[in-house]
Amino acid sequence: MKKLVSFKLFESIQSYDFRRISDDEYLFEDEFSNFFKVEFKKIDDDLVEVIYLVKEGDSWTYKEVKTNIFKTTQTVIDDILTQYLDNNEWVDMVLIKGLSKVNEKDFISKRTKWYMRYLENNPINGWSMERDGNSIYLFKN
Repeated sequence: MKKLVSFKLFESIQSYDFRRISDDEYLFEDEFSNFFKVEFKKIDDDLVEVIYLVKEGDSWTYKEVKTNIFKTTQTVIDDILTQYLDNNEWVDMVLIKGLSKVNEKDFISKRTKWYMRYLENNPINGWSMERDGNSIYLFKN
């Protein structure tokens, strides 16, 4: 008889190494030489938005680049976001926006669906999630 073994999605994927450059900014590089900056923008007294950008020349943009979406998502959500929340207990709510690609036709973007699926399979301990359009809200329990 075969046994079903449950496992955490992406448990065997290694995150990218990252470094904290300020209280609200982190940097990492992928294997394709893309440099990413993750920023936490304070929206309200207890709400922050997670923004991650890629370096293009001397600017930080939302440009689409070839990257490993599994490793990038794990680095941003599992590692950087979790570390940020551990260091900033005042945060009660987090906003993550799933931006649409240029040619998308669906109202709910593929990125939003990806982030939702990732967070459903890899929840952040002590946090619950809701979606409103292409915005994902994490609430401290």
